Amino acid sequence: MAHPSISYLLLYFVGCCSLESIIAFPPTPYRNGIQQRRNSFEDGVFGTTCPIPPGKNFTYILQVKDQIGSFYYFPSLAFHKAAGGFGGIRILSRPRIPVPFPDPAGDYTVLIGDWYKSNHT
Repeated sequence: MAHPSISYLLLYFVGCCSLESIIAFPPTPYRNGIQQRRNSFEDGVFGTTCPIPPGKNFTYILQVKDQIGSFYYFPSLAFHKAAGGFGGIRILSRPRIPVPFPDPAGDYTVLIGDWYKSNHT
């Protein structure tokens, strides 16, 4: 299964919609390195937050403000990671605020994970 990366233009809030192809189980994806402002109630291990039912979507809304760059998300349980619940997140800078370097010639998200020998789905 291909793991699509999620790209967003940095405005005031970012909406991160889970896709049925990625999240078809009740995971709790953490966004490693991103400060999760105004959504701490949506992030926690299974049992502390409501699960996402199979075949349904959930939209995380978090305030990223001045955070730009490449990040990744992954579930807190290894079982969900084995089932494919991880991917990349790119947060772009605002068009009005220049960055001190030129735009890259290309942009790729490469995810390297463990080799899972069992089918956990």
